Formats: sequence, C-alpha cells, structure tokens
Amino acid sequence: MIIEQVKKMIIGSTGGDTPKIFCEPPNFTWDNYFSGYEIMDYLGENGFSATMTCRQDRLPRGVKKKAFHHEKTSVDKRNKMAHFMEPITAVKKVTATGTKKAYERVHVFFQSTGSTNISTVNAINSNKFFVVQKERGTGIQRRKWGIEMNDARYLYLKTYGRIGTIDSMIKHANLHYRSRKYWYLAMNHGLSLAIVVAYDIYVECCSGDVDLTWKYNNVMDFHTFRDRLSKQGLFYRPRNVKYPGDMYM
Repeated sequence: MIIEQVKKMIIGSTGGDTPKIFCEPPNFTWDNYFSGYEIMDYLGENGFSATMTCRQDRLPRGVKKKAFHHEKTSVDKRNKMAHFMEPITAVKKVTATGTKKAYERVHVFFQSTGSTNISTVNAINSNKFFVVQKERGTGIQRRKWGIEMNDARYLYLKTYGRIGTIDSMIKHANLHYRSRKYWYLAMNHGLSLAIVVAYDIYVECCSGDVDLTWKYNNVMDFHTFRDRLSKQGLFYRPRNVKYPGDMYM
C-alpha cells in the first residue's frame, strides 16, 4: 500500500535507503473513488491527514440518513438562499488505542448543493462559511462574482488541482528534439518534471516561508524561469563545484 511507502519517507522513520523528504506525515487529497470509512480510519490511526470528496454510498456510519444529503437538490429560491448559510459539519474524535494514534474525523456538506460531501481526517481545525471572488476575462469584458466556500472545500480545491497544474507546466516546458531512441520521451518527461519542481522551490524560497531574508516580491513566471534556467545550464560547468552535488558529477 502507498501509505506504507510514504511512512518510510518521513524524517525519523526506519526506511532503509528510502529518501526522507517529509518532516511530518503529509496530507493526502483524493477524489471519491478512494473515499470510505476504512480508508479514513486507517489514515487517521497511522497519523496521516486526508481530504477527499465522499460518495453517497460511503457516508459516515452510525448517523441517521436524514442528517446527510444523498441527492442533488433542485435549483429554486430555497436552494439559492442556502448558498449564504453555514455548512453542516459533523465531527468524530477517536482516542488512541495501543499502537493506533488518536485522530479526528470531520465530514462536511453544503446546504445549497446536497450531493457535495467532503470527508477529512486530521485536516481542518475549523469550518466556516465565506465567499471567494472569481474573475474571468480581460479589459471591459472582465467579470467578477462570488462563490460559496468553506474551509474544507477550500483545502480540497487548493490541493486536488496540483497534479493538473504540474502536468500543464510539464507540457509548457517544451523539451523536444527528434530521435529514434524510444527512451528519449521518458527522459524528457523526467527533465521537465525536474524544471517544474525547481520552479516550485524557487517560488517557495521567494515567499519568505523558508527564510525571511530570501523574500523577494518580483517573482518570475514559469516561462521566464525556464528561459533563465536554460541560459545558466549552457554556461555552467559541474567542475566549478559551486553547488551541492557537483562533486558527484
């Protein structure tokens, strides 16, 4: 199971030669294909956190059916008014037993869209209603509007879309050259992923979260970063031994 592999990547764990890349157990964001009572409990008792949409046939057990929405509501005045109401939040706290850790399950659904359920474990400390502004278009065609939001939904949308963002950035890395060797495509994909990860590290460093003295406001966009990185790659030589890892080249 993937969780057992991730355990070995946490600093302080016993994972042999597995690289340690997590300071603490990470948060997983999955869609409703993986949702379920057993999975959420397993993640919680092993110290992980998770956020995922929940299928209607996998809602929390032991709760009366009328407490949750099972079908999508119709669009009417009552439904539209519910957009401005607080989401319904169910909380379950589980104590530690033996080697199993204590955890907190939180299930959230919106009063305006009944079929939308979000299940979390060890993921959110509070859940309240707020409005997020959305924008589309440019110039005189620019439109702005507000959408219903809460902490659980915000966390899910901000983390679930990261894979799609990474795929898009890999595509825009534009690493191409003609060759009959079949493995060049896989190699270029790996190099593109390395560029995307490097850009993500650059943005994180410029934010000041890693070190406040590194904070920089004029952050390059991905395309500018890619071009600057290409120029540096053409002129730099590993024999300069300027960066960590050069001695192994």
